[in-house]
Amino acid sequence: MDLFKRVIGSMKQTGAAAAVLWKSLTSVLSSANHKVKRGFEIRFAALVADIVAANEGRRRAIVEAGNGAVVDWLLDTVGKKSAVEGVATQAEAAKALAFLIGDVDVREKVLGRPGALPNLLRFIFSFQPKKSVKVKYFVVIMFPRYCRLLSF
Repeated sequence: MDLFKRVIGSMKQTGAAAAVLWKSLTSVLSSANHKVKRGFEIRFAALVADIVAANEGRRRAIVEAGNGAVVDWLLDTVGKKSAVEGVATQAEAAKALAFLIGDVDVREKVLGRPGALPNLLRFIFSFQPKKSVKVKYFVVIMFPRYCRLLSF
């Protein structure tokens, strides 16, 4: 029981830290110029990727931080067509999302976010030839429940 309380306490603390980090980042980015924003975005995406790579408690905390605002930002980042300077941010965001989608405990929350599938599919197809069979099978394996909606 003591271990359970410690784990829950740690998760709450990590979630609170992620929420504070998110609020700080949005505050800085709202008042910064384009170059500063790009620098912070890549660092933030890399930090989130490192956090979610660590363990399931941290993944859960990131998904719940800011009522899903961090996950929404990751999804928006991978779904955008990126200029050359945005590719690194997009890659780090994709790495973070890969860890989140790979975790059975948070996968449903991530894929259930508004616009999650369109953003992920836009990202997947943006790096593949248009008639690729491999991509089609990747989508079927990763998102079998949604294949009816995609006419595969």
